[in-house]
Amino acid sequence: MQRLGVVLLCSTIAIPVQTQVSAGTVPAQSVAQRFTAAMALLDGNKPADALQAFELMEADLIKAAKPKMSNLALVRAYKAQALLSLSRNEDAKVALTLAFDSGALDVPANFPARKDARITMARILTAELDDAGAAEIYRLVAVDETDPYAKSAYQGVAALRLAVLDPTRAVAMAKEAVTVVEALPKPDKTALSDLYRSLGRAQLNAGQLEEARVNLKKAISKTGGLDLKINYTEYATRSDAAITALRLNDKEEARKLLAYTGAGRTDVSFPTGIEMVPPQCGGVDGLKPNDMAIVEFAVGKDGEVNDARPVFSNRPGQMAYAFARAVSDWRWDPNQISKQSGFFLSTLRVEVRCTNSASRSSVVAELAAVTDNWMSGKLDSVLADYTSIKRLKLLKEMKAKLLEPEIQANKVLGAALALMIAESTQSSRDDSRAEFANAARLLREAGAPPSAWLYPAVLANRSNRASLGSRAAAAQTVQALANLHEEPSVKADLSARAALGLVVAEFHARARQPEQERVVLNQIINDMGLAEKDPSRIAALLALANMSIVVGDTAGAKAAYEKTGLSARQCAALESKPVMLRTNVSSDDFPLEAMQWGFEGWARQEFDIGADGRTQNVRTVVAFPPAVFAKAAEGMAKEIRYRSSFRPEGGLGCGAETQNIAFRMP
Repeated sequence: MQRLGVVLLCSTIAIPVQTQVSAGTVPAQSVAQRFTAAMALLDGNKPADALQAFELMEADLIKAAKPKMSNLALVRAYKAQALLSLSRNEDAKVALTLAFDSGALDVPANFPARKDARITMARILTAELDDAGAAEIYRLVAVDETDPYAKSAYQGVAALRLAVLDPTRAVAMAKEAVTVVEALPKPDKTALSDLYRSLGRAQLNAGQLEEARVNLKKAISKTGGLDLKINYTEYATRSDAAITALRLNDKEEARKLLAYTGAGRTDVSFPTGIEMVPPQCGGVDGLKPNDMAIVEFAVGKDGEVNDARPVFSNRPGQMAYAFARAVSDWRWDPNQISKQSGFFLSTLRVEVRCTNSASRSSVVAELAAVTDNWMSGKLDSVLADYTSIKRLKLLKEMKAKLLEPEIQANKVLGAALALMIAESTQSSRDDSRAEFANAARLLREAGAPPSAWLYPAVLANRSNRASLGSRAAAAQTVQALANLHEEPSVKADLSARAALGLVVAEFHARARQPEQERVVLNQIINDMGLAEKDPSRIAALLALANMSIVVGDTAGAKAAYEKTGLSARQCAALESKPVMLRTNVSSDDFPLEAMQWGFEGWARQEFDIGADGRTQNVRTVVAFPPAVFAKAAEGMAKEIRYRSSFRPEGGLGCGAETQNIAFRMP
């Protein structure tokens, strides 16, 4: 646990210890003595015992006639560390929030504890994939540091957290940190290597590829260059440099860098997972078929995924985190990975795209459009003010503007600004949720119909516990949306009722709750207020067809699809799977570069099957290692032939049929 040292409490009040022995009561200990003992338990890797000690102290301090707020804040700050060690992240956040809100940690004497508390909170937010929140906390820690190395190191960590989310800002932060350290006499090589890595990854995501290549090479050279001894930082740096080289089409450099990461070069081939479901194209995240992210993660010996997070995406923002949340729900067969090294399993990276298997437009995006349209119609009279707030870029400026009297006097304008803050990449997830809730409240007070305030209301109720994995987080979101779905105003608004139902159904699908999903979808389909061809009803029928296929109910799927009245675009999913005749694959299809590199790997292809048995619309949805086998696998999938079959109107199967293609060295 990172800590500056034991902080002695300022109070000398003696609080009786609760323990009794046969000889009588143990002599009372001071707060400082009890605190020191609890810290020793924490440092001794006994978090459960430490937590009990801190909680007893907290209870006694609260009951004291004149409780010392400084003591209470310090106890809560380190109680949070014990809770974090026990994976009780939400409880740790509560303890930290109480400690921060007391103001006691802002006293100069308590600055060391404030730093520890901030780092604990940053670790929690990082685990929740709230990189904006973690980055802001690391930035605050950097501001307080007086040592140039420490200041630059925390600023570099903040930049690394923002590299995918907000690469332009991350580049600026990392450059500033590099400049400070480079100006020092005989700068430390390890410190510079870490900062060059942060800068290089940010530049990679910003599309500054040549600059990224230069700085990642510097990071590698500062740690002794390419050798066979490798730790996590060296692995990540080399992997980032390889991605950069591949995007620059420098295959030879990429080959060398990948070889020194160990990816695709293990004694035992790394298998595909037994459950690898990419996120849906469209859906509540609004993913596009061309969106791609490289996600880093670990697989435990139990086959479960841990610590999934994006390291690169083809466009900045929250998009990449939808891929990371999906990967967090994947699983591997423990027996198949039991012979893999622990280090290898802790440093995996895959290339991921969304699946078209149940592609539909984003319900949330359509709700956002309704919100924007309604607000735009109400802001004509204050168009100049609205234009001025749209020019704001910094989060602190937005928050300050939100408090100005003229903004507070116009609830629609306030809602527009609250949405800007909520959607800003600079906002932590907690801040975003709070401002989405604020925007929904303001829109309600401004007289907006439910269809106009549902967008912020839905996002305010999405689970904030990404560390649980996408399935568990989706289940929590369903519970949070349940009350919203029962509101009388929503029930009375036909379009709002249907739109929210589609959102709830999608989260049931993410939580792998098909029966609950079926109930919600049937409620929309059978809603007598909806027209037969209402877009929401058609979307519900399509979702029901796809859900039915998942549970093996092809008859139900076909019946649902026929009710849409659409063409037979999805007939392949609704009939028996076409028979594969031949793959037309040979050893000649093994990528020459990969063979020269000695790499192995695999790729999952997704494609449609035409009436003539040919594959169409071939695309890679998952590949390991990233960027090595995708193109070769796509070429091979195009050569697969299926038996010709009947398709109404000569259409394609909706199918988004999938096929894993493994590349193994002879």
